[in-house]
Amino acid sequence: GGGVYCAQGQVTDSRVERNLAVDFLGEGGGVYCAQSGRVERCTLADNMAETRGGGVYCATGTVANCLIRDNFAGADGGGMYVGGVGSVVNCTIVENRTAGTAGGIGGYGAALVNDIVYYNTPTSNAAGLTFTNCCAPGPPLGPGNRTSEPGFADRAAGIYLLTNGSVCINAGTAL
Repeated sequence: GGGVYCAQGQVTDSRVERNLAVDFLGEGGGVYCAQSGRVERCTLADNMAETRGGGVYCATGTVANCLIRDNFAGADGGGMYVGGVGSVVNCTIVENRTAGTAGGIGGYGAALVNDIVYYNTPTSNAAGLTFTNCCAPGPPLGPGNRTSEPGFADRAAGIYLLTNGSVCINAGTAL
């Protein structure tokens, strides 16, 4: 990971910004999360990965309650890449880019619950992920998903709070 390597540990209440991963695998521009690591209540922004996971690369672990925005990956998963059994819960993944596939989230085997994955380039997300009560363009797989725009307060200014009337308000599952 360009900013943090987290194995069996936890990264909480942090801002991980402006990092670059070009090491051995070039994965996880902001955070590389392995061996049941946990990233929680963090902002991961303006990070770059040479290959996968511009903001986060999560091999096996959990990413929860995070804002993942404005990251770039050279091959896949501009916002994040999940490379195995993992979970992404209550996260907002926006404005990320990749030169390859899955601008928001790439990978396989992960469960996404109550997430907003929107305004990423390209707009596609990995087919090998399970979405439940998420907001994403296109038809994400899983129950309770929405494809309508989430309704942010001021996207141009980077304020990703939801406005009254947003399709995402009270649309998630209690965990």
